[in-house]
Amino acid sequence: MEESENPREDKWKEMLRAIMGEEEAEKIFSSMKDISNDGTIFMSQPAGADVAHFIMAQAQNLFSGSPQGHVNWESAEKVAHASVNEKSSDLLNHKDASQATSALQTANLWLDGVCNLDPSNGSYEAWKRADAISHFLPVFKKITEPVAANVAERFIEIMREGMEDMPALPFDTGEGNMLENIMKTSSAALMGMQYGMMLASIAQASFGTSDTGIPLIETQTVALIPGNIKEYSSTLDIPTPEVELFVATREQACARLYNSISWIRPQIIDAVAAYANRIRINKDELYDIANSIEDPLSINADELQTIDLSNILITEPDDIQRAMLDKLVHLLSLIEGWVTTVCSQALMSKLPHTLALEEMFVRRNAENSPISLLFGNSIGLSVTPRQMREAVQFWKHATEKLGIEERDRLWNHPDLLPSPEHLSNPETFFTPAEPADIDKEIDALLADILSQTHDSQEDSDNESQNTSKPSDEN
Repeated sequence: MEESENPREDKWKEMLRAIMGEEEAEKIFSSMKDISNDGTIFMSQPAGADVAHFIMAQAQNLFSGSPQGHVNWESAEKVAHASVNEKSSDLLNHKDASQATSALQTANLWLDGVCNLDPSNGSYEAWKRADAISHFLPVFKKITEPVAANVAERFIEIMREGMEDMPALPFDTGEGNMLENIMKTSSAALMGMQYGMMLASIAQASFGTSDTGIPLIETQTVALIPGNIKEYSSTLDIPTPEVELFVATREQACARLYNSISWIRPQIIDAVAAYANRIRINKDELYDIANSIEDPLSINADELQTIDLSNILITEPDDIQRAMLDKLVHLLSLIEGWVTTVCSQALMSKLPHTLALEEMFVRRNAENSPISLLFGNSIGLSVTPRQMREAVQFWKHATEKLGIEERDRLWNHPDLLPSPEHLSNPETFFTPAEPADIDKEIDALLADILSQTHDSQEDSDNESQNTSKPSDEN
C-alpha cells in the first residue's frame, strides 16, 4: 500500500489501521483527501495531541457510535489464520482427506456392536487447521466472551486513568466520547489479538471435533484434522493409519454421546461459560501491562501481538467456582471414561497398539490437553489420570453388571449417573443397600420414646417429692 513521504502522516495512518482495521482506516484517509486537495492534510497540522484531535474530528462521521463487543472477532479470526499459516503448512490433499473420512466410516461400523447410542446424522469431514478455526469460532466465542468482558472493562478503566491529562475532546458521538470509543476499540483489538492466537493453538493441537474434551461445534458434523494427527503420529512408533483409526473411533464415540443425549452438550458449554464468568482479574498485573504501553492511541499490531495476558487471571478459584469446577470435571471424566471404555471394546481385536495408544492419550491429556488452551493449565479444567482411571473402571463395571444397553441408558438423565464417591468405589453404585427392617426400626423408635417418657416422669416425681418435704427450720 502506498505511503506518503511524511513520517508523521505515516505514523497516524498506522495507528488508525491498527485500531480500526484496514477498511475503516482507508475510508477515513479518503475522507481526509476529499477535504485536502493535495492529500497532505497531516503536514499542515500541529504535532501531538492537536493532530490526534484533528484526525478524530474528521473521522467522527465515519466512526460514530460505540464499538460492538469486547473482542474484535474479525481481527481474532485473521490472527488465528495468520498464526496457523506462519507456524506450519496447512495443506490437505485428496488422498489424506479420503483416508480420514474412510477412517470415520470404519470407526462407526466398529462401534455398532459395543454401543447402544445412535450414530451421528451429520457429515463426515476432513479439515485443515484453518477449517477448524472457522468451525470452532462460534462456541469458542460463547466460552471466552465472559472473560473478555471482564478483562476489557478493567483494561479500559486503567487506560482511562492514564489519559486523564490529555486534552478533552469536545464532540460526542451520541453514545459516548470519541476517545472513550477509541479506548474500547483498542481494548477489543488487544483481546482479538490474544484470542486469535489462543484459537490458533487449539486448532493446531486438536485431532478432531471433540478432542478438546468440550464439543467445540454446534452441529452433528464429525471431522478429523489429518495434519495434526500426522504430526503426532510422527513422534510414535505406530503407523499413521492406525493412529488415525484410533482417533476416528474416539471422535465417533463422542459424536454418538453428544448427539444422542441432548442435555450433555448444552450443560457442558453453559457450565464452562458460567465458570468463565466468575474468573477474576489480577488488576496489578493488568495495570503493569497498561503502563508498559507508551502511547495507547498509536499502538500498532506488532506491539499488540507482544502483549502477554496469560498472567492476568487469578488462578485460585473461590468456593462457588470450586464447586462448579468439581461438577464440570466430574462430568468430563465420565465422558472420557465412557469413550475410552467403548473404544477399547471396539478396537482391542482390531488395532494392535490399542493399549499403547490409550496410555499415550491419557498422558497427552494430562500434559498437553487441548482443553487447557482455553484458560491455561493453571485453571485446572482437565481430567487427571487418577480421575480417568476411576471413570474407566466404573464403566467397565457397568458393562459387566448391566450390559451395553443398560450401561448406555445411564446417560438418559444426570441423576442416573454415578457420583464422585461412586467412582472411587464402583461396587457401591451397583450393590443396592440392604432393605431396612421396618418393624425393628419402629420398635426401636417406640422404645426410645417410652424411655424418654419414663425418664421425664421420674424427674417429675422427684421434683414433686422435694417440694412437699417439710422444712427442718423452726
